Parts: sequence; structure tokens; C-alpha cells
Amino acid sequence: MQKKKKDKKKKDKDALSFWQIVRYNLWALKILHKSAPGRIAFEVFSNCYWGVLNFLIESWLLRFVLNSFQQGTADLKTVLIAIIALYGGFLLTDMARDAFCYFVLPKWDKRIVTSIQKTLFEKSLAADLDCYERPDFYDKYVKAMDEAAGRVFAVQGSLGDVVWTAVSFLTNGTLLAMIDPVLMVFAIFPILFGLLRKKELAVYYKYVADQKPIDRRKNYIRRTFYLADYAKEMRLAHMEDAQIESFHALYGRYKKVLFKHGWKRTLLGFIGEFSGDAISTVGSAVYAVFQTVVTGNMLVGDCAVTINAISMLGWNLNRAVTDISAFSEHALFIRDMKDFLEYRPKIAEDPSLPAAKAGVIRFENVSFSYTGSDLQVLKNVSFSLAPGERLALVGCNGAGKSTIVKLLLRLYEPTQGRITLDGVDIRDLRLSTYRALFSVLFQDYKCFSMTVAENVMRGEVGKEDLVTVREALKESGVLEKIESLPKGVNTVLTKEFDADGAVLSGGESQKVQLAAVFASKAPMAILDEPSSALDPIAEYKVFESMIRATKDKGVLFISHRLSSAVLADKILVMDKGVLVESGSHEELLLKNGVYADLFKKQAENYFDDEEGGEENA
Repeated sequence: MQKKKKDKKKKDKDALSFWQIVRYNLWALKILHKSAPGRIAFEVFSNCYWGVLNFLIESWLLRFVLNSFQQGTADLKTVLIAIIALYGGFLLTDMARDAFCYFVLPKWDKRIVTSIQKTLFEKSLAADLDCYERPDFYDKYVKAMDEAAGRVFAVQGSLGDVVWTAVSFLTNGTLLAMIDPVLMVFAIFPILFGLLRKKELAVYYKYVADQKPIDRRKNYIRRTFYLADYAKEMRLAHMEDAQIESFHALYGRYKKVLFKHGWKRTLLGFIGEFSGDAISTVGSAVYAVFQTVVTGNMLVGDCAVTINAISMLGWNLNRAVTDISAFSEHALFIRDMKDFLEYRPKIAEDPSLPAAKAGVIRFENVSFSYTGSDLQVLKNVSFSLAPGERLALVGCNGAGKSTIVKLLLRLYEPTQGRITLDGVDIRDLRLSTYRALFSVLFQDYKCFSMTVAENVMRGEVGKEDLVTVREALKESGVLEKIESLPKGVNTVLTKEFDADGAVLSGGESQKVQLAAVFASKAPMAILDEPSSALDPIAEYKVFESMIRATKDKGVLFISHRLSSAVLADKILVMDKGVLVESGSHEELLLKNGVYADLFKKQAENYFDDEEGGEENA
């Protein structure tokens, strides 16, 4: 019983009213018109023109020629002029249309696609980070990205089809009504079967919706086989068997989806597309031949045109229903896109708010739980970070250190408590200006497929920036390596798009990203495990460089190696989401608490490693 109720709710959710369908399709056309104003006008005019020209050539001209010869009123000169005029006009117009389609339309269409993709990119950047952790939202996001441009063009195409169909129906219908009004019965008959097309398209949408999560998982598995991020694990941990098995399991799920919807689509498609047309075409042909051969009430030209036009009218009616139903299908997909674009993030840019300036940042009794979880990741955390101050954040895995960074950058909002900048709640400051106060190196950093200099400067690089780039690379300890590359700082990282690109080691890549922090003019720096890929000696040099490079900046750095925390002005010790200790290195050792215990254990492990190394030497 509950399952039936859920299915009914899902059906209600998928069903759209007539005005909703109109509204969603108009919204798509509005987007298209905004990007390329002439595109819709061309589509409408082109289909009107070709609809009329098609009628004149395929129906009017055929009837005119055959009837003229049968009645003995044929004027060969007039017939030839009509044929030459129509076909000549057709050829010239076709040539002009081809030229327009090759030179103008591609530019318009590229502009439309670029505009739509840019809008989606901007919206994805504005979306809250927790959106990526919600499957329902993420599926909608994927559908919007996959369908957006194609679906907007599909709406435009359907509009053009409707215009062409309307012109063709009016012209051929008028001609048939003039020949014999009874013929209109055969023309209208297919519409009864064509209505089933709407039902078929609704089934198709459900089929695509059921298939999307499967496709997303399938694409993820494909990525694990060709992305460098997974290469080592796939080979050494023998993950390929599990992934291939999962891939086969997805194929089984896909077959179930196909079977669930396939038989309905087959049955509805057969009835809608073939049965109506067959009855209409055969019936009208028999009637026209009877009226021509037996009763003599119809001329040969009328008979020929009737068979051609009735088929065209039946096809047009069926196509009209199909096109109108297609608008229903478009609306269902456009709804996902519109919902995504109209999603209002909880953390959003508000230009009316005052700009943020460097100052003292305070966490005031901050607690935090992730969406959908009652578990508190942080509990009543309070501390401050002043300009020029170096703060180290230490603790075991899962202590809440990275969550503090995410809250500090306003990627998430505190569940309780608040974060202030010089006494002002950061929610009351303009978001972009607040985040601009920070340069950040995340633990799971990513190098972009751009030049080394562009990675360091986070974008375009001018000649005046090259000095800054080299200084930052020198401070991070990777300049010598970069300058040994054929193109130096202009070398592209990764070989994905450049065969001459460089593939750096984990430590070298991390140093390049650290150089980006050093090159930044932001007054605050956040370093999440800035030495995780480095050996102890390289780590020591990096932290020495960090002290120099961030001399006047406020710095918050996370490190599992407590030897680096010695360089901080203050150390915050986290344990299971609670700030258990704070103070300088010396103060915390004197307390003989959690920090002292961790520091001694790490020191013992270090000396044990050294002794083992000497024995093995």
C-alpha cells in the first residue's frame, strides 16, 4: 500500500499542467533569445517559408499540371514557367539557406551554448558545498549539465516543427477541403492515435530519469580506469575486479530499467506512429481512386494530390501531436535545469553587504553538524586568529581540524555559535571580499592543466608577475626543478592536453601549490597539511620558508607532525571535535596534557626510526 502511494506521488511529481509546460518552454526560449536574438526569428521564418514552398511544389504544382493536361487547357509554356520558377526559387533559396547555416548559425549556436554553460558554471560555484553531498541535488545538477544546451535547442527545433506543420496543414487542408470535404475525415483520424504519443513521451522521461543514476555510477567506474588519481590503487590493490563486477551489476540494473519501460514505449509507439497513418492513408487512397475511376467526380490531378496530401496531412497531425507532446518532455527536463538555476544557496553573495577587511577572526562557541547527521563534528569551539599571528591546529584524524578550515572560509555555516571579523559576524560581510582575505592550500589540492606560472598566480600571468612566480617557487623549494623543465615556468602541468607537459611528483606538486599561497597578496593564509607529501628535511625547509613568506600574514596551518607546530605562536589541540588545549609549544609541554603526550610519542617514533636506520646502515 505504501509503495503504491509513493508511486502515485512520483507520478504526480512528474506530471505537469498545460500552463507549466508553456511556462517552462517559454523560459527556455527566453534564454535562447537572450543569447542570440535572431535565432528564433530565423527558425520561425525559415519554417514558414519552407512549409509554403513545399506545398507549392509537392501539391499545387502536381495538381495544376495533371488537371491542365486532363482538361486540355494545358499551356506548355505556362507549365514550364511554373516549374522553372518554383524549382529555381527552391534551389536559390536552398543555397542561401545553406550559406546562412554554415556561416551565421554556428556562431549564434556557439554563443548560445557558451552562455548556457557559463550560467551553469557560475551557479555551480555559488551552490553550497553540501549540495555535492546530496544525491537528489547532484543528480539534478548532472541532468542540468548534460541536458541544458541540447534541450534548449530541442525546444527551438520543436517550435520550428510546429510552425512548419501548421503551415503545411493549413495549405494542404485548404486544398483538400476545396477538392472534397469528406477527405478531411481521413486527415483528422490519425490524431486519435497520435494522442498516445504524449503518454509515450512521459514514459520516456521516466526511463531517462531512472537511467541517470546508473549512468553517473558507470561514468565514475570508467574514470577509475583512466584517471591518474586511481592508477596506483587500481594496479596494486586489485580494485579492477570489484569495479568490473560493479560495472556488470550496473548493466543488470540497466536491463531492468529497459524492461520496465521498453514494452510500454514499444506498444504506444506502434499504435501512435503506424496504426493511425496506415488506416488514414489506405482509406483515403481507396476513396480517391473510387471517386476518380468509378464516379468520375474527381480529376486525376485531384486524385494524385489527395493521396499525397492526405498522407502529408496525417503525418502533419501526428507530428503536431508528437511536437506538442515533445514540449511536455522538454518541460520535464527544463524543470530540472530551472530548479537548479533558481536554487538559492544558504551561503550567497550579497553586494549590499559591507566589504570585509583584514582583522581579528574569532570562533565564538562554534558547533557544527553536517546536513542529515546528528553527530556534532565540532562542539563549542572558541579561539581567535589575529593578523601576523601563526596558529597551528593539531590533533588526531577526525578531530575536526579540516571542518574548522571549511567554516573559517565560509564553505559551511556553524550549526551553533558564530564566527566574527573584528566583532562583525562574517555572515554580515560580503562573501567574495571575505574569502578574498585568504590564500589556501588544501590537503587534497589539485594542480590544473595550465602552466606552472598560471597555477602559481591562479590565472593569467603578465610579464610583471614572472618575478613573483619565481620568488614564490624559490620559497617553496621547487624553483630548481621547474627551471630544469624545457619551458621552465611556462611548462604545462600534466600531459592531458600537452604532450610536452610535465608530471610532477606529489611533493613537487604540493610545493607548486604552496608557492601559490606565497605569491598571493591575501592577508591570511590557510595551510591544510602543507608538508604531507614531503620528507622531514624538506618539511623543515618548507616551514622555514613559510615563516619568511608569510611574515606579515595571519597563518592557520594544520599538521600531523608536531615538530612543525613548534614554529607557531599558538597551538590549538583538537580531540573529537573539542578544543582541549591551547598555548605555545613550551606552555603545552609544561601542562603535560594531550599535546605533550602526542609530542613525546612522535619524538620516540622518530628516534626509533633513526636508531633502526643506523643499525641497518
